[in-house]
Amino acid sequence: MNNDKTNPVNFESVVAVVEDNNKLKGVELLKRDKSLEIRWTRSSESPDTDWKKFASECGLSIEPAALLDTDDERMVVIGFNSAGTIFNRTTVPDVEDKEIESVIELQAETRLPLPAEQIELDWRADKLQDGQLGVTIAVARKEQLQKFVDNVRCFRPAKILLNCEGLVKAWVEIFSGAKQNAIVLSCGAHNTQVCLAEEGRLSNAVVLDIGVDDFSSIGPEEQSETTERFAQDMRSVLDLFGCSDQLPVFVLSDGGPTYVSIVSSLRLAGLNARVACPDLGRLKSKSELSVECVYEYLTPIGLALMALDESSDGLNVFKRLYSPVLKVVRKHWLYSTKVTCAI
Repeated sequence: MNNDKTNPVNFESVVAVVEDNNKLKGVELLKRDKSLEIRWTRSSESPDTDWKKFASECGLSIEPAALLDTDDERMVVIGFNSAGTIFNRTTVPDVEDKEIESVIELQAETRLPLPAEQIELDWRADKLQDGQLGVTIAVARKEQLQKFVDNVRCFRPAKILLNCEGLVKAWVEIFSGAKQNAIVLSCGAHNTQVCLAEEGRLSNAVVLDIGVDDFSSIGPEEQSETTERFAQDMRSVLDLFGCSDQLPVFVLSDGGPTYVSIVSSLRLAGLNARVACPDLGRLKSKSELSVECVYEYLTPIGLALMALDESSDGLNVFKRLYSPVLKVVRKHWLYSTKVTCAI
């Protein structure tokens, strides 16, 4: 379980970067009081996943250093593609964290086809109910995680978070999802991220190999087959999650007609589906902000919101593979405690 709440600096802004459809996408989100401002959004040229080059494009120093002494008060967070992560839900007795850890590791060993030395995991407990704790477990292959760490180390990120957790956070904060229990869908070009959100946090997630392109630019016959397959896949996901088919299903949308077709296909299958568009009133920007822009960058926006939320306890499958570099911010002499008292 990730209990690291320490931040060497009180950051006002966060730069969040993710890899999406063979492109790198980044945003800088500034928080002042209760307002949130998108300072900039940026995407790499497609197809381009040169992390070091993109770090420079985002205005971040890529010079190696054991300790970064800088005036830059931006936290950097990186998102890891959740397609490489297996989620599991279980219940354990109400015992101390160390005992829970042992139980979870044992379950992971028995349920997964990989030996313990080849995986990394983290877990998060829910509220106690009837003497049992509901637990969300995230598991990923160690080799894949280490390769990702090597790629993103040039950013010197303060945190490496799971994309699907950022997606749920964006739904709660930007799509007015509040903290209701629901299924949240984010449809990419060729796949769909399906998340179970409970009380505003991720509880389970899977990725389906069907996306927006499968619903557009095809004939009526193929459309019918795609619709039926998608509906069947979603019913299988609900069974996997142990959810009722009347649990609300929110399809995150940029307002385009394809998302309406996706919702219609789910409704025809008897699911309680609806479209969810971002609420632009929750964000500010120096340039004109569009629904399409917020939708395109919703995952890095969600990750930035997680980083700014001190109460957020993201699942950290990287905890044994990556230690963030402590950041020391040089303060102007006017902000020195002794000087301020003297003045």
